[in-house]
Amino acid sequence: MKLQFFSLAILLSVFLFSCSKDEDPTDVVVGSGTISGTIDGKSVDFKSVQGSALKDVLTFSGSNDDISVAFMMPKSIETDTYVYGEDDDFSGINGVIYTDSNGDDFGLMFGEDAGGTLTITKHDQSSNKIEGSFKGVLSNPNLKSVNISFTFSISYVEVN
Repeated sequence: MKLQFFSLAILLSVFLFSCSKDEDPTDVVVGSGTISGTIDGKSVDFKSVQGSALKDVLTFSGSNDDISVAFMMPKSIETDTYVYGEDDDFSGINGVIYTDSNGDDFGLMFGEDAGGTLTITKHDQSSNKIEGSFKGVLSNPNLKSVNISFTFSISYVEVN
């Protein structure tokens, strides 16, 4: 679990915050959208939302002053409901990670025996738009957990 969690955190960081040596970080274009919902029953609307697709991986994230959430899934994901720990046929890189105001990370990846449901209600790859929801319990290696429920509507950019 610790290795999977650490791997997910590394992958999300690489996909969301990297650029080549030749790119000026101010020139990097990211998508936009909305992510809102609840964290342990407390309402949250993320102020800064971005999304991108790099090769076959779609990532999007939201952040406020001291908290953030990030999602990673195959770019080819179709409209459907996916249950973590039950949908073994859903292969590829998939995960959700949340960082709280104390800097603690909580995560969930497909294949884990934890509660979580991802529903994709719309995904138009020609216009790079995805909508849906996530509801589940995220945990960390310290055996802490957080209950989250989010809806999202994201316009993402293709990164070459």
